[in-house]
Amino acid sequence: MYATGIVSLIFCCSELLLSFLKRSNKQTSRTRNDKGSLALFWIFIPIVVSVASVLRRYLRVGALPHKPCFIIGLLLAISGLLLRWIAIYQLGSLFTVDVAITEHHALKTDGLYSVVRHPSYTGLLMIMTGLALTMSNWICLLLIVIPFLLLLGYRIQVEEAILKTAFPDAYTAYQRRTKRLLPGIY
Repeated sequence: MYATGIVSLIFCCSELLLSFLKRSNKQTSRTRNDKGSLALFWIFIPIVVSVASVLRRYLRVGALPHKPCFIIGLLLAISGLLLRWIAIYQLGSLFTVDVAITEHHALKTDGLYSVVRHPSYTGLLMIMTGLALTMSNWICLLLIVIPFLLLLGYRIQVEEAILKTAFPDAYTAYQRRTKRLLPGIY
């Protein structure tokens, strides 16, 4: 249980740090509009994870084998953290927590971005799914993952609309050769 808390704390601290350090500014942003998707993440994640954590204690149904779910979930969450950090590192100065296009923006299509269009979101999905799995309850898993997928889908839609506007031909070609989150699947 302590391991989940440590991974959760690392995740929360890294996301808070990103929010303070990697926000676009008006001087460098040509386009800046995340349509509230960042705020939705900050509202959704703490509420849903807290509700699922409380529910898990009282649910008499939905139990999954604890030890395998815990280990798989923890490994998935840690892998997701690493994937997210690598994706952010590869994007470099182009990464911002809000959806923004800068004056000197270039479309990133190499590294992890040659495999999927949104590897940092793939990492987020792995983190959330992993943390949900550590609860060892399929109801909690669904309570966290399904709304998170909807929120992630909205964020991707917002981001891709801005990228299509900024790089119409290049982004369309990029979309044809890569999937959004999962290689070869979606």
